[in-house]
Amino acid sequence: MQFAKRQRVSPLLSLTLISYCYYIGKVSLVVLFFFYTFFSKLLNRLTQVFFFVNSSLSVLLGNGIHKCLKSTLWLSRPLQFSPPLFATRSLGFFLVICAIVLLPLGVIFGLHSFENQKKVFTRDLTHAFNNLSKGFHELEVGDTAHARTTIGETKKEFELLAQKINTFPTPFRSAVSTLGGKRGKEFHNAASLVTLGSDASLLGLQVTDLVDDFKHTTLFTKNSIQSQGLELKKIKNSIIHTIASIDREGIPSKYQETYTQFTKESDRYAAFFDDLINLGVLFSSIAGMDGSKRYLVIFQNNTELRATGGFMGSFALIDVQNGSIKKMEVPSGGSYDLKGSLSVHSIPPFPLQKLIGEWQFQDANWFADFSTSAKKIEWFFHKSDGPTLDGVIAVNASFAQKILSLSGPVEMPAYKKIITKDNVIDEIEKSVELEYDPTKEKPKQFLTDLMPRVLSKLPLDDQRVLKELLSLFPECAQTKEIQFYLADPSLQSLVDQFGFSGRMKEVKGDYLMIVHSNIGGRKTDAVIDESLDHRVTPLPNGSLKTTLTIKKTHNGKKGNFFNGVDNIDFLRIYVPKGATLLSASGFDSIPKTDFQNPPVFTHEDDDLKRIVQNLTYNASTATYTHEEFEKTVFSGWVVTRFGKTKSITLVYTIPPLLSLPKPATYMLTHQHQSGILRDTYTFTYYKKPNQQVRWTNRSDMVQQDNSIKLQIPFDRDILIGLEQ
Repeated sequence: MQFAKRQRVSPLLSLTLISYCYYIGKVSLVVLFFFYTFFSKLLNRLTQVFFFVNSSLSVLLGNGIHKCLKSTLWLSRPLQFSPPLFATRSLGFFLVICAIVLLPLGVIFGLHSFENQKKVFTRDLTHAFNNLSKGFHELEVGDTAHARTTIGETKKEFELLAQKINTFPTPFRSAVSTLGGKRGKEFHNAASLVTLGSDASLLGLQVTDLVDDFKHTTLFTKNSIQSQGLELKKIKNSIIHTIASIDREGIPSKYQETYTQFTKESDRYAAFFDDLINLGVLFSSIAGMDGSKRYLVIFQNNTELRATGGFMGSFALIDVQNGSIKKMEVPSGGSYDLKGSLSVHSIPPFPLQKLIGEWQFQDANWFADFSTSAKKIEWFFHKSDGPTLDGVIAVNASFAQKILSLSGPVEMPAYKKIITKDNVIDEIEKSVELEYDPTKEKPKQFLTDLMPRVLSKLPLDDQRVLKELLSLFPECAQTKEIQFYLADPSLQSLVDQFGFSGRMKEVKGDYLMIVHSNIGGRKTDAVIDESLDHRVTPLPNGSLKTTLTIKKTHNGKKGNFFNGVDNIDFLRIYVPKGATLLSASGFDSIPKTDFQNPPVFTHEDDDLKRIVQNLTYNASTATYTHEEFEKTVFSGWVVTRFGKTKSITLVYTIPPLLSLPKPATYMLTHQHQSGILRDTYTFTYYKKPNQQVRWTNRSDMVQQDNSIKLQIPFDRDILIGLEQ
């Protein structure tokens, strides 16, 4: 009797079935736990524990099966089985299942949960950013107390929003932008905006601390400000990175305009914070927070115009340290006190030879570029046995009126005067020109006595006074009532950045600067009204034809010692290099007999010879032409009679403008001379035939049939850009 041979079941098949059953059960449990993670952080943590225990069980199970099979008699040969490899493969299989099945499902359910919260979340996020903008504005205007409160509350709002974002598990947040479509991008942007707001709030609070420290700490040095600046820069860079990561397509259409405005505001505030740090570095250095500093402060009387603002009849030598003036010397004889100690003898610029035969300190501010004049002032000061300087500061007489408006009236009992913002210039002029005792040879003694009294009424440790004083500087930088030249090149670059350098700019495009120098016309510039009419016509060959008309009206009072005489002006007009003068009218010819011959012991000045080049004279138009500071200069004498109006007209061409920044096809930089009191400016650009002006950088320009026109008061530099 034969029995059928019994079929043996493959041990590998049994092992495979056991493993699959185990993993199917495990995946079911994981699915259950994965969905619960969207509703509870606690269960999310339990899932992580489950994964750890599961991996351990996988290894134990593999080891057990290995031992069982190894002891089975019907195995014809030992089974080569590696528990670590088995565990690795099982874990890989599990991760693939999660990636293919669970993660997309998690994204779908997570986005559904976010969609339900989006309306409230958007409202809270908008409110937080509005508060942040309010706090930054308070900080910008110097209201640090309110800024600290507003930004601090805003930071708490962003922290609450961050908690809401963090309720979604990390795998979801990582995959949502890739797998979530448009709603996924919205979630990604929401998370980025919360991060952005948190960083911006932190930045705002640190800047507020910096401003408060700068206000209240007398030992706040340049190095400490730079150190804090580096920390702020790290936060700012993080903000810039976050903004770059935001996907604009994920922003709802109704918020697109708000987002655009926000990015613009972000750029503006980033520049503001950079400027704040740099200003702190600059003013802490000027104030001597990192060591004693010595400055030559020259007082320019802009009722008697000179190139950098006015005739400098007086000066002060000031030592500052830790924000305080430690020593101040105001020579009672003014600038003329240096004449006796001057060790050099230079021939002056030829227009000054109408007054003097030898160039001296009081006339050193001849060059329109302030840094060049400041170096010349410093040179004359050193050649008069003056000490080493850390800088030269020019202050116009008109600034004294602003200072008196802060200090209030100042009593001068010895002179039986009360000095106010309304009479300060007149009283100074009378005291130093008419009322001083000539036997004592101290015409500037009044200034020597006045300055300490004014400063005593401006205590810089008073926060109100300091705030009001600092508020004057932005306006004075634009009108050039205060100009700085510092010996330290790095600080001078900051001076230039903030507009205090009085620098003649190197620009691409058209250029114009009109410079008046009063040579023997007393204080008549105080009563001169001036209007400028500037017309530009493009020519077919690409060059530009310019017609410039300058009208000066003399409003002096008959019999007045200071302004009841003719205004004698050496006028210089700076235009692009290579310009050609076609015609000129209105200039006056001064007889050679009116000029002094320099003494035989004088010599040519090296700076003057280097700067002023290719000087020529046209007798028919009474005009000079030369090159200076990479500009072409047309110049000549203009004498405006008392009570009369004088008109000067020039017609010139300039070469085609190349390499202009897009989209401009025409660009003009018109620089304002420091010290000009009353000036109006009209600019007209004539369009090319059958063409319109498509773009301009100014909203106050008026389109006309064949031209575009600008008419404004002229008290600061102007930039005009056009596209045709």
